[in-house]
Amino acid sequence: MTMALSILVTIEMCNAVNSLSENQSLVLMPPWINPILIAAMALSFSLHFMILYVDFFAVSSVSRVFTTPSKYLICFQTVFQVTPLSFAQWITVMKFSLPVILLDELLKFVARNYADGKETGRWHELIAVLVAMAAYLYAWYQHELSIHPHLANAMPGGGAPGGVPRS
Repeated sequence: MTMALSILVTIEMCNAVNSLSENQSLVLMPPWINPILIAAMALSFSLHFMILYVDFFAVSSVSRVFTTPSKYLICFQTVFQVTPLSFAQWITVMKFSLPVILLDELLKFVARNYADGKETGRWHELIAVLVAMAAYLYAWYQHELSIHPHLANAMPGGGAPGGVPRS
């Protein structure tokens, strides 16, 4: 449940960055032109990190009992029921969340160049987005091979490009 929540938070922050412009690329309209958005994203991530890493909010306590002079007070038996994420889990969160930016850049390209019924012939933008998507998928593939080395041995040619076995 913690990974799903973190992926949702990260995807929504990526969508906020994508919403800077309906048709312009993030290359032409970088996120720092809207400092209020950057501050809101920092606040959102700070609150999310607080939920994950501050024990008072993160841990589901079974019976934390605080005594007062008059009575017992049970505080936050179950607040959020999340656990802190490791670095490897954050890498997985990013692997699932960051393609939102690439896909939206592709949709913006199509909207800019083909939605009006006119073709402007800006193929270099499309090629740049497709190369970025291919590089992202290749990096994902290499990361998965480093996590699960048995996958490389199960593939023809040892999982190496060109069918050459890995040494």
